[in-house]
Amino acid sequence: MSRRSAPRTGGSPVRRPARRVAALAVTSPARSPLAPDVPTTAESGLKALEVEVLYVMMVPAATPEPIMAVLQRAVVDALAQPDVRASLSRLDMTVESLVGAQARERLDRQAARYGRVIKALDMKIE
Repeated sequence: MSRRSAPRTGGSPVRRPARRVAALAVTSPARSPLAPDVPTTAESGLKALEVEVLYVMMVPAATPEPIMAVLQRAVVDALAQPDVRASLSRLDMTVESLVGAQARERLDRQAARYGRVIKALDMKIE
């Protein structure tokens, strides 16, 4: 087969689809501002496929409170910067500066949902 000939299967030429992709749903809890016409998996009747991706900064359990407070403030301040928020927004990322009990609650909800995987891998939040 030369470089220019089309590959064949069963005697007919292989049809290459147009280089377009149609989004069926987003897995986030809310529609994406970058694709507002694309429904969520929940809206499509597939709530179990909803996935939340979290980026969390953690420190060792023994980290002194004053150091945690400085780190926490630095991260919250950085994420509050308009240019940082704009950059993250272009990546379809939403900033939620959850700290302390709020962060633990969110992680606990995720742990409950993904408990079997977490248990199988012996993952721990300390």
